[in-house]
Amino acid sequence: MRWLVPFVLVSVAVSAPVAAQELKSDDDKALYAIGVALADRLAPFALSAAELELVKAGLADAVLGRERKADPREQTARIQQLRTARAATDHPR
Repeated sequence: MRWLVPFVLVSVAVSAPVAAQELKSDDDKALYAIGVALADRLAPFALSAAELELVKAGLADAVLGRERKADPREQTARIQQLRTARAATDHPR
């Protein structure tokens, strides 16, 4: 499942806007559903549109083998703090 998140986010980052996309095949629907499932996992972070762009950029860099600007292992504590803080409040988007 760890590989799935980067794949989906890169797909989102490099694809046409959702409003312009049509789900024409069962594969399209399945891939879209993966995105919805990933969004459920990201929900506690209450990401703003600008923050989502940062998440998508990190995903794209990792999936496409580009230089990583931050190491997830080094950021684990901060990621948990962010999640906990935002889950405990109504963080504005």
